[in-house]
Amino acid sequence: MNKRSNVILPATTVAVLDKVAARGNRSALIDRAIRHYVEIQRRQSFPTVGHEIRKARSVDRQRLEKKIGHLGDQSMQRVDEALKISLGLLKF
Repeated sequence: MNKRSNVILPATTVAVLDKVAARGNRSALIDRAIRHYVEIQRRQSFPTVGHEIRKARSVDRQRLEKKIGHLGDQSMQRVDEALKISLGLLKF
């Protein structure tokens, strides 16, 4: 499903769009550019997620001998997002 959104861009960006995309293809180009940017940001934020996810295991709390540490809410949100991306539950 597509949703219309009005975006204000600098004149120089619009000039580049005019050169590389026909009027009917601007939305597709902007969509691809945003998805590419988000993917790059994800890779920089979670560079080893793809390699490390194969090592992820669930452990029952009763089996833990001692608590090693605690992650704050923001860190846990990043972990949750990384897991969703790695498992293909979150799409860009």
